[in-house]
Amino acid sequence: MPLQTVPLTRDQAFAMQEELIAGFSEEAFRRKLGARWKAAGNDMVLQARARQEVCLEVQGPIITKFGFEASRKGAAMSVLALQAPELEQDAEITARNLLLGRLADPSKRVTRGSGRDYQGAAQGGGASGGGSGAWGSRATTTGAGVALPAEECSPTGKAPCAPAAGTVAVDIAVEASRYEGLEVPRGCTVGQWKQLLATGLLGGAVAYAERLRCHVEGAEGRGLDDAAPLPEPPDIVGVQGPPPVLRMLKLGLQRKGQPPDGRPRLGSYRLGRKLGSGIRGVCVYLAEHVTDGSEAALKWPAGRDEVRALRELERRAPVLGAPRLLALGTHRGRPFVVTELLGERLSCAFPRPRLHPLEARWRAVRVIGRLLVRRLESLHGCRYVHCDVSPENILLGSGGPPEGSSAEDPRGALCLVDFGLARPYPGGEALEGGQGSAEWSSVRSAEGGVRRPEDDLEALGWVLLHGLFGTLPWIPVLSDAYAEWSADDVREGVLGQVRRMKSQLLDYMGTGSVLRAAWAVAHMHAWGRSSLAAVHARTRARVRAPTHS
Repeated sequence: MPLQTVPLTRDQAFAMQEELIAGFSEEAFRRKLGARWKAAGNDMVLQARARQEVCLEVQGPIITKFGFEASRKGAAMSVLALQAPELEQDAEITARNLLLGRLADPSKRVTRGSGRDYQGAAQGGGASGGGSGAWGSRATTTGAGVALPAEECSPTGKAPCAPAAGTVAVDIAVEASRYEGLEVPRGCTVGQWKQLLATGLLGGAVAYAERLRCHVEGAEGRGLDDAAPLPEPPDIVGVQGPPPVLRMLKLGLQRKGQPPDGRPRLGSYRLGRKLGSGIRGVCVYLAEHVTDGSEAALKWPAGRDEVRALRELERRAPVLGAPRLLALGTHRGRPFVVTELLGERLSCAFPRPRLHPLEARWRAVRVIGRLLVRRLESLHGCRYVHCDVSPENILLGSGGPPEGSSAEDPRGALCLVDFGLARPYPGGEALEGGQGSAEWSSVRSAEGGVRRPEDDLEALGWVLLHGLFGTLPWIPVLSDAYAEWSADDVREGVLGQVRRMKSQLLDYMGTGSVLRAAWAVAHMHAWGRSSLAAVHARTRARVRAPTHS
Protein backbone atom coordinates (compact mmCIF):
# COMPACT_ATOMS: atom_id res chain seq x y z
CA MET A 1 0.00 0.00 0.00
CA PRO A 2 1.43 3.42 -0.84
CA LEU A 3 2.25 5.91 1.86
CA GLN A 4 -0.06 8.88 2.30
CA THR A 5 1.23 12.39 1.74
CA VAL A 6 1.20 13.69 5.31
CA PRO A 7 4.15 15.92 6.30
CA LEU A 8 5.82 15.35 9.66
CA THR A 9 7.05 18.07 11.96
CA ARG A 10 10.19 17.49 14.00
CA ASP A 11 8.16 16.97 17.18
CA GLN A 12 5.89 14.47 15.42
CA ALA A 13 8.93 12.59 14.12
CA PHE A 14 10.37 12.42 17.64
CA ALA A 15 7.07 11.19 19.09
CA MET A 16 6.70 8.50 16.45
CA GLN A 17 10.29 7.36 16.99
CA GLU A 18 9.80 7.13 20.75
CA GLU A 19 6.76 4.90 20.34
CA LEU A 20 8.61 2.67 17.88
CA ILE A 21 11.60 2.38 20.21
CA ALA A 22 9.30 1.46 23.10
CA GLY A 23 7.48 -1.14 21.01
CA PHE A 24 10.69 -2.71 19.71
CA SER A 25 12.03 -2.91 23.28
CA GLU A 26 9.12 -4.97 24.65
CA GLU A 27 9.99 -8.46 25.90
CA ALA A 28 7.29 -10.15 23.80
CA PHE A 29 8.57 -8.49 20.63
CA ARG A 30 12.15 -9.49 21.38
CA ARG A 31 11.24 -13.12 22.04
CA LYS A 32 9.11 -13.44 18.90
CA LEU A 33 11.71 -11.77 16.68
CA GLY A 34 14.48 -13.95 18.12
CA ALA A 35 12.49 -17.13 17.53
CA ARG A 36 11.66 -16.25 13.91
CA TRP A 37 15.28 -15.25 13.27
CA LYS A 38 16.59 -18.53 14.67
CA ALA A 39 14.12 -20.50 12.55
CA ALA A 40 15.39 -18.71 9.42
CA GLY A 41 18.87 -20.15 9.94
CA ASN A 42 21.54 -18.55 7.73
CA ASP A 43 19.15 -17.74 4.86
CA MET A 44 19.35 -13.94 4.49
CA VAL A 45 16.08 -13.76 2.56
CA LEU A 46 14.18 -15.66 5.28
CA GLN A 47 15.85 -13.52 7.93
CA ALA A 48 14.75 -10.35 6.15
CA ARG A 49 11.19 -11.67 5.80
CA ALA A 50 11.09 -12.55 9.52
CA ARG A 51 12.16 -9.03 10.46
CA GLN A 52 9.61 -7.44 8.15
CA GLU A 53 6.68 -9.50 9.39
CA VAL A 54 7.44 -9.30 13.13
CA CYS A 55 8.31 -5.59 13.02
CA LEU A 56 5.18 -4.78 11.03
CA GLU A 57 2.99 -5.98 13.89
CA VAL A 58 4.44 -3.27 16.14
CA GLN A 59 5.20 -0.68 13.50
CA GLY A 60 1.89 -0.80 11.61
CA PRO A 61 -0.43 0.67 14.27
CA ILE A 62 2.14 3.33 15.21
CA ILE A 63 2.81 4.76 11.77
CA THR A 64 -0.90 4.54 10.94
CA LYS A 65 -1.57 6.64 14.04
CA PHE A 66 0.65 9.37 12.59
CA GLY A 67 -1.23 9.44 9.28
CA PHE A 68 0.54 6.83 7.19
CA GLU A 69 -0.67 3.52 5.87
CA ALA A 70 1.30 0.57 7.14
CA SER A 71 2.84 -1.62 4.46
CA ARG A 72 4.99 -4.73 4.44
CA LYS A 73 7.90 -2.64 3.22
CA GLY A 74 7.21 0.32 5.47
CA ALA A 75 9.57 1.47 8.22
CA ALA A 76 10.13 4.54 10.35
CA MET A 77 12.95 5.74 8.10
CA SER A 78 10.81 5.41 4.99
CA VAL A 79 8.23 7.77 6.49
CA LEU A 80 10.86 10.36 7.31
CA ALA A 81 12.72 10.14 4.02
CA LEU A 82 9.63 10.12 1.81
CA GLN A 83 7.58 12.75 3.58
CA ALA A 84 10.02 14.98 5.51
CA PRO A 85 13.27 15.28 3.56
CA GLU A 86 14.26 18.37 5.57
CA LEU A 87 14.64 16.08 8.61
CA GLU A 88 17.02 13.67 6.87
CA GLN A 89 20.15 15.43 8.14
CA ASP A 90 18.89 15.92 11.70
CA ALA A 91 21.49 14.29 13.98
CA GLU A 92 19.05 13.27 16.72
CA ILE A 93 16.58 11.72 14.29
CA THR A 94 19.44 9.89 12.61
CA ALA A 95 20.61 8.53 15.97
CA ARG A 96 17.12 7.32 16.86
CA ASN A 97 16.78 5.57 13.52
CA LEU A 98 20.17 3.96 14.03
CA LEU A 99 18.90 2.51 17.29
CA LEU A 100 15.63 1.40 15.68
CA GLY A 101 17.60 -0.49 13.06
CA ARG A 102 19.63 -2.22 15.76
CA LEU A 103 16.57 -3.09 17.87
CA ALA A 104 14.98 -4.71 14.81
CA ASP A 105 18.12 -6.73 14.01
CA PRO A 106 18.71 -9.80 16.22
CA SER A 107 22.29 -10.02 14.96
CA LYS A 108 23.12 -6.81 16.86
CA ARG A 109 24.09 -7.00 20.50
CA VAL A 110 21.41 -4.72 21.97
CA THR A 111 20.02 -5.51 25.42
CA ARG A 112 16.35 -5.46 26.30
CA GLY A 113 16.72 -2.14 28.11
CA SER A 114 18.31 -0.29 25.20
CA GLY A 115 15.11 1.38 24.06
CA ARG A 116 14.10 2.53 27.52
CA ASP A 117 17.64 3.69 28.28
CA TYR A 118 17.58 5.70 25.08
CA GLN A 119 14.28 7.31 25.97
CA GLY A 120 15.62 8.30 29.36
CA ALA A 121 18.68 9.89 27.80
CA ALA A 122 16.65 11.72 25.18
CA GLN A 123 14.12 13.08 27.63
CA GLY A 124 16.35 13.70 30.64
CA GLY A 125 19.65 14.58 29.03
CA GLY A 126 21.42 11.25 29.58
CA ALA A 127 24.95 11.19 30.87
CA SER A 128 25.96 14.44 29.24
CA GLY A 129 22.84 16.26 30.38
CA GLY A 130 22.96 15.21 34.01
CA GLY A 131 20.05 12.75 33.73
CA SER A 132 19.91 9.36 35.37
CA GLY A 133 19.80 5.87 33.86
CA ALA A 134 22.14 3.24 32.55
CA TRP A 135 22.71 4.95 29.15
CA GLY A 136 25.66 7.02 30.32
CA SER A 137 27.73 3.90 30.98
CA ARG A 138 26.74 2.09 27.76
CA ALA A 139 27.07 4.73 25.10
CA THR A 140 29.30 7.26 23.49
CA THR A 141 28.02 10.82 23.05
CA THR A 142 28.38 12.35 19.61
CA GLY A 143 29.27 15.97 18.89
CA ALA A 144 25.58 16.71 18.42
CA GLY A 145 24.83 15.63 21.97
CA VAL A 146 23.06 12.43 20.93
CA ALA A 147 24.21 9.14 22.45
CA LEU A 148 24.95 6.19 20.19
CA PRO A 149 25.31 2.57 21.32
CA ALA A 150 28.85 1.72 22.32
CA GLU A 151 28.99 -1.19 19.84
CA GLU A 152 28.87 1.29 16.93
CA CYS A 153 32.26 2.77 17.86
CA SER A 154 35.75 1.35 17.83
CA PRO A 155 37.90 1.59 20.99
CA THR A 156 39.30 4.85 19.63
CA GLY A 157 35.87 6.31 18.99
CA LYS A 158 36.23 6.02 15.23
CA ALA A 159 34.34 3.73 12.89
CA PRO A 160 36.40 0.69 11.92
CA CYS A 161 37.81 0.79 8.40
CA ALA A 162 38.64 -2.83 7.62
CA PRO A 163 35.78 -5.12 6.55
CA ALA A 164 34.74 -7.64 9.16
CA ALA A 165 35.36 -11.34 8.66
CA GLY A 166 32.94 -12.86 6.18
CA THR A 167 32.19 -9.52 4.56
CA VAL A 168 33.48 -7.59 1.58
CA ALA A 169 33.58 -3.83 0.93
CA VAL A 170 31.78 -2.70 -2.23
CA ASP A 171 31.55 0.68 -3.97
CA ILE A 172 28.12 2.16 -4.75
CA ALA A 173 27.30 4.91 -7.27
CA VAL A 174 23.99 6.75 -6.88
CA GLU A 175 23.36 9.48 -9.44
CA ALA A 176 26.53 11.66 -9.40
CA SER A 177 27.77 10.44 -6.00
CA ARG A 178 30.00 7.51 -5.16
CA TYR A 179 30.14 5.78 -1.77
CA GLU A 180 33.10 3.54 -1.03
CA GLY A 181 33.63 0.66 1.35
CA LEU A 182 30.08 -0.49 2.15
CA GLU A 183 30.36 -3.81 3.96
CA VAL A 184 28.09 -6.60 2.75
CA PRO A 185 28.16 -10.37 3.33
CA ARG A 186 30.65 -12.10 1.05
CA GLY A 187 28.85 -13.72 -1.89
CA CYS A 188 25.80 -11.48 -1.47
CA THR A 189 23.49 -11.31 -4.50
CA VAL A 190 21.76 -8.18 -5.77
CA GLY A 191 18.41 -9.42 -4.47
CA GLN A 192 19.82 -10.23 -1.03
CA TRP A 193 21.41 -6.77 -0.88
CA LYS A 194 18.04 -5.16 -1.57
CA GLN A 195 16.50 -7.26 1.22
CA LEU A 196 19.24 -6.11 3.58
CA LEU A 197 18.62 -2.48 2.62
CA ALA A 198 14.91 -2.93 3.39
CA THR A 199 15.68 -4.34 6.83
CA GLY A 200 18.23 -1.88 8.19
CA LEU A 201 21.65 -2.63 6.70
CA LEU A 202 22.35 1.12 6.66
CA GLY A 203 21.01 1.81 10.16
CA GLY A 204 17.52 2.60 8.90
CA ALA A 205 15.29 0.73 6.49
CA VAL A 206 15.17 1.76 2.83
CA ALA A 207 11.51 1.33 1.94
CA TYR A 208 10.68 -0.10 -1.49
CA ALA A 209 14.31 -1.19 -1.94
CA GLU A 210 13.06 -3.92 -4.28
CA ARG A 211 12.33 -1.15 -6.83
CA LEU A 212 16.02 -0.31 -7.14
CA ARG A 213 17.76 -1.34 -10.36
CA CYS A 214 21.44 -2.25 -10.31
CA HIS A 215 24.07 -2.34 -13.02
CA VAL A 216 27.84 -2.27 -13.41
CA GLU A 217 28.71 1.43 -13.57
CA GLY A 218 29.97 2.50 -16.99
CA ALA A 219 29.20 -0.81 -18.71
CA GLU A 220 26.43 -0.40 -21.26
CA GLY A 221 23.83 -3.12 -21.36
CA ARG A 222 25.00 -4.82 -18.19
CA GLY A 223 21.94 -4.62 -15.98
CA LEU A 224 21.99 -7.01 -13.03
CA ASP A 225 19.06 -9.20 -12.05
CA ASP A 226 18.41 -10.15 -8.44
CA ALA A 227 20.20 -13.49 -8.78
CA ALA A 228 23.45 -11.89 -9.95
CA PRO A 229 26.35 -11.52 -7.49
CA LEU A 230 26.81 -8.00 -6.18
CA PRO A 231 29.85 -6.63 -8.10
CA GLU A 232 33.03 -6.11 -6.11
CA PRO A 233 35.85 -3.57 -6.74
CA PRO A 234 37.21 -2.50 -9.08
CA ASP A 235 33.66 -2.65 -10.46
CA ILE A 236 31.20 -0.11 -9.09
CA VAL A 237 27.56 -0.93 -8.38
CA GLY A 238 25.44 1.69 -10.15
CA VAL A 239 21.97 2.12 -8.65
CA GLN A 240 18.88 3.67 -10.26
CA GLY A 241 15.28 3.84 -9.13
CA PRO A 242 12.46 6.12 -7.94
CA PRO A 243 13.86 9.43 -6.61
CA PRO A 244 12.37 9.03 -3.09
CA VAL A 245 13.94 5.60 -2.73
CA LEU A 246 17.29 6.91 -3.99
CA ARG A 247 17.12 9.71 -1.41
CA MET A 248 16.65 7.14 1.35
CA LEU A 249 19.54 5.08 0.00
CA LYS A 250 21.87 8.09 -0.20
CA LEU A 251 20.98 9.15 3.33
CA GLY A 252 21.76 5.69 4.64
CA LEU A 253 25.04 5.52 2.73
CA GLN A 254 26.04 8.92 4.10
CA ARG A 255 25.36 7.71 7.63
CA LYS A 256 27.24 4.49 7.08
CA GLY A 257 30.45 5.77 5.55
CA GLN A 258 32.42 8.74 4.38
CA PRO A 259 30.94 11.72 2.48
CA PRO A 260 30.51 10.81 -1.18
CA ASP A 261 33.02 11.67 -3.84
CA GLY A 262 31.28 12.00 -7.17
CA ARG A 263 34.44 11.23 -9.16
CA PRO A 264 35.08 7.69 -10.35
CA ARG A 265 38.25 6.02 -9.11
CA LEU A 266 40.64 3.78 -11.02
CA GLY A 267 43.37 2.32 -8.89
CA SER A 268 44.93 5.09 -6.79
CA TYR A 269 43.54 7.90 -8.98
CA ARG A 270 40.24 9.76 -9.09
CA LEU A 271 39.08 10.94 -12.49
CA GLY A 272 38.43 14.58 -13.21
CA ARG A 273 37.49 16.31 -16.43
CA LYS A 274 38.06 14.77 -19.82
CA LEU A 275 41.18 16.10 -21.54
CA GLY A 276 40.62 14.44 -24.90
CA SER A 277 39.13 11.48 -26.71
CA GLY A 278 39.90 9.35 -29.71
CA ILE A 279 38.44 6.56 -31.79
CA ARG A 280 36.87 3.45 -30.29
CA GLY A 281 35.90 5.24 -27.08
CA VAL A 282 39.44 5.89 -25.83
CA CYS A 283 39.52 8.87 -23.45
CA VAL A 284 42.22 10.75 -21.54
CA TYR A 285 41.24 12.23 -18.17
CA LEU A 286 42.77 14.59 -15.68
CA ALA A 287 43.40 12.37 -12.65
CA GLU A 288 44.27 13.12 -9.02
CA HIS A 289 46.15 10.77 -6.71
CA VAL A 290 43.97 9.90 -3.73
CA THR A 291 46.85 10.17 -1.25
CA ASP A 292 49.08 13.08 -2.21
CA GLY A 293 46.73 14.98 -4.54
CA SER A 294 49.24 15.04 -7.41
CA GLU A 295 47.76 15.39 -10.90
CA ALA A 296 48.38 13.08 -13.84
CA ALA A 297 46.90 12.01 -17.17
CA LEU A 298 44.92 8.74 -17.19
CA LYS A 299 44.06 6.97 -20.44
CA TRP A 300 41.34 4.31 -20.54
CA PRO A 301 40.96 1.92 -22.22
CA ALA A 302 44.54 1.65 -23.39
CA GLY A 303 45.62 -0.87 -25.99
CA ARG A 304 47.78 -3.85 -25.12
CA ASP A 305 50.42 -2.68 -27.60
CA GLU A 306 50.59 0.73 -25.93
CA VAL A 307 50.97 -0.79 -22.47
CA ARG A 308 53.76 -3.03 -23.74
CA ALA A 309 55.55 -0.10 -25.41
CA LEU A 310 55.31 2.17 -22.36
CA ARG A 311 56.59 -0.59 -20.09
CA GLU A 312 59.55 -1.21 -22.36
CA LEU A 313 60.40 2.49 -22.64
CA GLU A 314 60.10 2.93 -18.87
CA ARG A 315 62.46 0.00 -18.41
CA ARG A 316 64.98 1.79 -20.62
CA ALA A 317 64.38 5.18 -18.95
CA PRO A 318 65.26 7.90 -19.36
CA VAL A 319 64.06 8.02 -22.96
CA LEU A 320 64.20 11.56 -24.29
CA GLY A 321 60.69 12.88 -24.92
CA ALA A 322 58.76 9.89 -23.56
CA PRO A 323 56.28 10.66 -20.75
CA ARG A 324 57.01 9.16 -17.34
CA LEU A 325 54.85 6.14 -16.62
CA LEU A 326 53.26 6.48 -13.15
CA ALA A 327 50.85 3.56 -12.92
CA LEU A 328 49.25 0.70 -14.81
CA GLY A 329 46.09 -1.21 -14.04
CA THR A 330 42.88 -2.69 -15.36
CA HIS A 331 39.29 -1.51 -15.07
CA ARG A 332 36.44 -3.79 -16.13
CA GLY A 333 39.01 -6.07 -17.72
CA ARG A 334 40.60 -3.36 -19.89
CA PRO A 335 43.97 -1.67 -19.23
CA PHE A 336 44.51 1.92 -18.16
CA VAL A 337 47.78 3.86 -18.06
CA VAL A 338 48.71 6.85 -15.92
CA THR A 339 51.46 9.18 -17.13
CA GLU A 340 52.80 12.55 -16.10
CA LEU A 341 50.58 15.53 -16.88
CA LEU A 342 51.96 17.58 -19.76
CA GLY A 343 51.09 20.89 -21.36
CA GLU A 344 49.41 22.05 -24.55
CA ARG A 345 49.65 20.57 -28.02
CA LEU A 346 52.58 21.39 -30.25
CA SER A 347 50.38 23.67 -32.38
CA CYS A 348 50.49 26.24 -29.56
CA ALA A 349 54.24 26.65 -30.07
CA PHE A 350 53.98 27.32 -33.81
CA PRO A 351 53.91 31.02 -34.77
CA ARG A 352 50.75 32.04 -36.59
CA PRO A 353 51.43 32.73 -40.28
CA ARG A 354 49.23 35.85 -40.32
CA LEU A 355 51.04 37.40 -37.34
CA HIS A 356 54.69 36.53 -38.05
CA PRO A 357 56.84 36.83 -41.18
CA LEU A 358 58.16 33.70 -42.84
CA GLU A 359 61.72 34.25 -41.56
CA ALA A 360 60.54 34.35 -37.90
CA ARG A 361 58.43 31.25 -38.40
CA TRP A 362 61.36 29.44 -39.95
CA ARG A 363 63.62 30.19 -36.95
CA ALA A 364 61.00 28.82 -34.50
CA VAL A 365 60.28 25.71 -36.56
CA ARG A 366 64.00 24.91 -36.82
CA VAL A 367 64.33 24.88 -33.00
CA ILE A 368 61.28 22.67 -32.62
CA GLY A 369 62.45 20.40 -35.41
CA ARG A 370 65.86 19.81 -33.81
CA LEU A 371 64.24 18.89 -30.48
CA LEU A 372 61.85 16.45 -32.13
CA VAL A 373 64.53 14.81 -34.26
CA ARG A 374 66.45 14.08 -31.05
CA ARG A 375 63.34 12.54 -29.53
CA LEU A 376 62.71 10.28 -32.49
CA GLU A 377 66.38 9.31 -32.50
CA SER A 378 66.10 8.33 -28.81
CA LEU A 379 62.90 6.35 -29.45
CA HIS A 380 64.36 4.56 -32.46
CA GLY A 381 67.45 3.77 -30.38
CA CYS A 382 65.13 1.77 -28.11
CA ARG A 383 64.11 -0.25 -31.19
CA TYR A 384 60.63 1.27 -31.40
CA VAL A 385 58.84 3.34 -34.04
CA HIS A 386 55.97 5.64 -33.04
CA CYS A 387 53.86 5.19 -36.22
CA ASP A 388 51.55 8.15 -35.46
CA VAL A 389 53.61 11.35 -35.26
CA SER A 390 51.21 14.31 -35.39
CA PRO A 391 50.73 17.73 -33.72
CA GLU A 392 48.07 16.14 -31.49
CA ASN A 393 50.56 13.52 -30.27
CA ILE A 394 53.33 15.97 -29.39
CA LEU A 395 52.77 17.92 -26.18
CA LEU A 396 54.69 20.75 -24.58
CA GLY A 397 56.29 20.06 -21.23
CA SER A 398 55.04 21.73 -18.08
CA GLY A 399 57.57 24.51 -18.63
CA GLY A 400 55.85 25.63 -21.83
CA PRO A 401 57.19 26.01 -25.38
CA PRO A 402 60.93 25.66 -26.03
CA GLU A 403 62.89 28.86 -26.53
CA GLY A 404 66.22 29.51 -28.19
CA SER A 405 68.54 27.04 -29.86
CA SER A 406 70.78 26.13 -26.93
CA ALA A 407 72.31 22.67 -26.88
CA GLU A 408 70.58 22.16 -23.54
CA ASP A 409 67.53 20.00 -24.15
CA PRO A 410 65.34 19.46 -21.06
CA ARG A 411 63.70 16.05 -21.13
CA GLY A 412 60.24 17.55 -20.69
CA ALA A 413 60.48 20.38 -23.25
CA LEU A 414 58.50 18.32 -25.78
CA CYS A 415 57.02 14.86 -25.32
CA LEU A 416 55.65 12.25 -27.68
CA VAL A 417 52.36 10.76 -26.48
CA ASP A 418 49.82 8.17 -27.65
CA PHE A 419 51.85 5.03 -28.26
CA GLY A 420 48.77 3.09 -29.32
CA LEU A 421 50.27 2.23 -32.73
CA ALA A 422 53.91 2.02 -31.60
CA ARG A 423 55.68 -1.10 -32.83
CA PRO A 424 59.06 -2.70 -32.22
CA TYR A 425 61.51 -2.27 -35.09
CA PRO A 426 62.66 -4.54 -36.49
CA GLY A 427 60.17 -7.31 -35.88
CA GLY A 428 56.99 -5.28 -35.46
CA GLU A 429 53.61 -6.21 -36.89
CA ALA A 430 52.43 -4.62 -40.12
CA LEU A 431 49.84 -1.83 -40.04
CA GLU A 432 47.13 -1.09 -42.57
CA GLY A 433 47.43 2.00 -44.72
CA GLY A 434 44.54 3.75 -43.00
CA GLN A 435 45.97 3.33 -39.50
CA GLY A 436 47.43 6.49 -38.05
CA SER A 437 46.77 10.10 -39.01
CA ALA A 438 46.47 10.37 -42.78
CA GLU A 439 47.20 14.11 -42.55
CA TRP A 440 50.79 13.43 -41.45
CA SER A 441 51.65 9.84 -42.37
CA SER A 442 54.43 9.09 -44.83
CA VAL A 443 53.79 8.44 -48.48
CA ARG A 444 55.07 4.86 -48.13
CA SER A 445 52.91 3.99 -45.11
CA ALA A 446 49.70 4.80 -47.03
CA GLU A 447 50.06 1.45 -48.79
CA GLY A 448 50.30 -0.48 -45.50
CA GLY A 449 53.05 -2.72 -44.22
CA VAL A 450 55.72 -2.64 -41.54
CA ARG A 451 56.50 0.92 -40.42
CA ARG A 452 60.12 2.00 -40.30
CA PRO A 453 62.01 4.85 -38.59
CA GLU A 454 62.05 6.87 -41.82
CA ASP A 455 58.23 6.89 -41.76
CA ASP A 456 58.34 8.70 -38.40
CA LEU A 457 60.84 11.21 -39.80
CA GLU A 458 58.72 11.94 -42.87
CA ALA A 459 55.66 12.42 -40.67
CA LEU A 460 57.67 14.89 -38.59
CA GLY A 461 58.52 16.73 -41.81
CA TRP A 462 54.83 17.20 -42.63
CA VAL A 463 54.19 18.41 -39.06
CA LEU A 464 56.96 21.01 -39.36
CA LEU A 465 55.72 22.10 -42.78
CA HIS A 466 52.32 22.64 -41.16
CA GLY A 467 53.99 24.76 -38.48
CA LEU A 468 55.71 26.82 -41.14
CA PHE A 469 52.86 27.44 -43.58
CA GLY A 470 49.67 26.58 -41.70
CA THR A 471 47.03 24.31 -43.20
CA LEU A 472 48.42 21.84 -45.71
CA PRO A 473 46.50 21.30 -48.98
CA TRP A 474 45.18 17.81 -48.20
CA ILE A 475 43.88 18.61 -44.71
CA PRO A 476 40.66 20.25 -46.03
CA VAL A 477 40.31 17.33 -48.44
CA LEU A 478 40.37 14.85 -45.55
CA SER A 479 38.10 17.00 -43.38
CA ASP A 480 35.45 17.08 -46.09
CA ALA A 481 35.73 13.32 -46.64
CA TYR A 482 35.43 12.27 -42.98
CA ALA A 483 31.64 12.62 -43.13
CA GLU A 484 31.63 9.68 -45.60
CA TRP A 485 34.68 7.89 -44.20
CA SER A 486 32.79 4.67 -43.54
CA ALA A 487 32.29 4.19 -47.29
CA ASP A 488 35.21 2.10 -48.54
CA ASP A 489 35.25 3.72 -51.98
CA VAL A 490 35.45 7.23 -50.57
CA ARG A 491 38.08 6.36 -47.96
CA GLU A 492 40.35 4.49 -50.36
CA GLY A 493 39.95 7.10 -53.05
CA VAL A 494 40.76 10.01 -50.74
CA LEU A 495 43.76 8.23 -49.18
CA GLY A 496 45.13 7.56 -52.65
CA GLN A 497 44.59 11.18 -53.65
CA VAL A 498 46.31 12.45 -50.49
CA ARG A 499 49.29 10.19 -51.18
CA ARG A 500 49.61 11.60 -54.72
CA MET A 501 49.34 15.17 -53.42
CA LYS A 502 52.14 14.57 -50.92
CA SER A 503 54.34 13.03 -53.61
CA GLN A 504 53.74 15.92 -55.97
CA LEU A 505 54.45 18.49 -53.25
CA LEU A 506 57.77 16.79 -52.54
CA ASP A 507 58.60 17.11 -56.26
CA TYR A 508 57.61 20.80 -56.29
CA MET A 509 59.66 21.69 -53.23
CA GLY A 510 63.03 20.75 -54.65
CA THR A 511 65.91 20.91 -52.21
CA GLY A 512 66.33 23.66 -49.61
CA SER A 513 63.90 26.09 -51.24
CA VAL A 514 61.51 27.41 -48.58
CA LEU A 515 60.02 30.02 -50.92
CA ARG A 516 59.33 27.40 -53.58
CA ALA A 517 57.64 25.22 -50.96
CA ALA A 518 55.44 28.17 -49.97
CA TRP A 519 54.42 28.68 -53.58
CA ALA A 520 53.70 24.95 -54.01
CA VAL A 521 51.50 24.81 -50.91
CA ALA A 522 49.45 27.78 -52.09
CA HIS A 523 49.13 26.32 -55.59
CA MET A 524 47.88 22.93 -54.34
CA HIS A 525 44.98 24.19 -52.18
CA ALA A 526 42.67 24.69 -55.18
CA TRP A 527 43.86 21.45 -56.75
CA GLY A 528 43.04 19.51 -53.57
CA ARG A 529 39.45 20.73 -53.53
CA SER A 530 38.92 19.81 -57.17
CA SER A 531 40.48 16.38 -56.58
CA LEU A 532 38.04 15.63 -53.77
CA ALA A 533 35.14 16.64 -55.99
CA ALA A 534 36.41 14.23 -58.64
CA VAL A 535 36.58 11.37 -56.10
CA HIS A 536 33.00 12.04 -55.00
CA ALA A 537 31.83 12.18 -58.61
CA ARG A 538 33.39 8.79 -59.39
CA THR A 539 31.84 7.28 -56.27
CA ARG A 540 28.37 8.61 -57.11
CA ALA A 541 28.70 7.31 -60.67
CA ARG A 542 29.48 3.81 -59.40
CA VAL A 543 26.50 3.91 -57.04
CA ARG A 544 24.12 4.99 -59.82
CA ALA A 545 25.46 2.52 -62.38
CA PRO A 546 22.87 -0.19 -63.18
CA THR A 547 23.76 -3.77 -62.40
CA HIS A 548 23.20 -6.57 -64.96
CA SER A 549 22.56 -10.18 -64.07
